[in-house]
Amino acid sequence: MCLNKRNIQGEQDMAELGIVKAEFYRAVSKISKPIADSTHTISKIAFYVMEITLRNGVKGQGYLLSFHYSPNAIEGALKDICNFLRENEYETYETVRMKQDWDKEAEYFGNTGLNNCAVAAANIAMWDAWGHALNMPVWKILGSNAKKIPVYGSGGWISYTDEELLEEVLDYKGRGFTAVKIKVGHPDGIERDLHRLSICREKLGDSVKIMMDANQGMDVPLALKLAEQAKKIGIHWFEEPVTHTDFAGYELLRSKCGIALAMGEREYDCEALKHLIERNALDLWQPDIVRLGGVEE
Repeated sequence: MCLNKRNIQGEQDMAELGIVKAEFYRAVSKISKPIADSTHTISKIAFYVMEITLRNGVKGQGYLLSFHYSPNAIEGALKDICNFLRENEYETYETVRMKQDWDKEAEYFGNTGLNNCAVAAANIAMWDAWGHALNMPVWKILGSNAKKIPVYGSGGWISYTDEELLEEVLDYKGRGFTAVKIKVGHPDGIERDLHRLSICREKLGDSVKIMMDANQGMDVPLALKLAEQAKKIGIHWFEEPVTHTDFAGYELLRSKCGIALAMGEREYDCEALKHLIERNALDLWQPDIVRLGGVEE
């Protein structure tokens, strides 16, 4: 039997892709004052960054957005997954096997929620390291084609004054964004929401799309009332009008409100999507790669 030099070199290269180190750290972005949507007041923008190191020295990073919530629980879950990676000596391309093993490990207390976010941070770090090792972006590893898509400027926090809101959306427009998203569900009622949407439309003109996001903070009658009036302003989509488990509510809103409905970023699996598809109750699915569990999900 004869092995050529390329095969031997390939085997040696593959042998260098084992994970030898896994750790995480916290990155905090200061904000001048708390910001708020219809359901949360946020005092801190924080990320946990997971970093793995391969035998050949290549590093990969994953992340988890945390704000100021549950730092002890998050850090505990990340410590567990870091220990899990080190103890099992996975190769960086063994993302599926790692996830299957972790799901067995985490099943006793549930695979969704923080356990899913922790394994997703590890999954993304493994894919990142795999891409660096191959000197290739992940979308090429997956076999897909490059396609540019438009992006939008997000913010429009309920806690903003009118002046702060307009300053933000006009800054987005000035930087070349062709769409912005604004929070609704104001505690002062939908009249305040409609005022905020109207002044943004007036200043932005018709060349910039406007989306609105209630962060699940409304009930169906109120969401329907807002949508019916906001439709006149030209709203591109209505995101998370009601709680993510109210499938009948989404079905009713989609049939009545006249604005495209979007949701999905607060899901830890695809069960809600299945129910909403069955009911023809959704226009746009917005998966969060971390909450959903990683690249394969």
